[in-house]
Amino acid sequence: DTGLLFWMILSFGIAFFVLARFGFPMILKGVEKRNEFIAQSVESAKEANAKLASIENECQTLLARAKQQQASILNDTVLEKERILKEAKEKAEINNILGNCPICGKPLVEKRSRFGIFIGCSGYPDCRYTRPVTRSTGVKCPKCGGDIVGLKSKSGKYYYRCSNYPDCDFVAWGRPTSAKCPKCGYPLVTVRSKKGNSYRKCSNPDCDYVLLGRRRGKAAKG
Repeated sequence: DTGLLFWMILSFGIAFFVLARFGFPMILKGVEKRNEFIAQSVESAKEANAKLASIENECQTLLARAKQQQASILNDTVLEKERILKEAKEKAEINNILGNCPICGKPLVEKRSRFGIFIGCSGYPDCRYTRPVTRSTGVKCPKCGGDIVGLKSKSGKYYYRCSNYPDCDFVAWGRPTSAKCPKCGYPLVTVRSKKGNSYRKCSNPDCDYVLLGRRRGKAAKG
């Protein structure tokens, strides 16, 4: 029993010596490496967070600049629009060749859209009155004495009506002339036949007077 106890104590001593000589330093080195890895990871995380914060600040700066530029562009656009409208209003007030809006009384101005030129109220958008551009013929309306003007229909053809429309319903599909009908006094209009020949006829739908070309002479039906 004494010998067995001796060998057990000796074995424990040898094992403790080996562990103390070789095991503990390896464990300490592992702990040190782990601590170094943790420290490096913490530093890397700090650097990454700093970079993200810097990128976020740059993005916010760029966003603020973009908002300022957008606001500046919108402001310039609004100012330019106001300037154009102001110039149009002043020009219309000086010339006033198109008359005044029948709805609000402000001067009418010539405007352009993708569908073409038209006449609109200078008080837009408060007033949305519009009417098509007309061509003056220099001929007076036989019904009310207003001016007969030419307009373009949706099909692209010109027709003529009184400038006092809708109070006056005079309409003609031929171009009015200064010549008057000897039967009823309405202005004669120039029209074309299906063969392409020009002739004149009375603009009164109730009158059948027709004036043919020089070669064919004059003819009055009825």
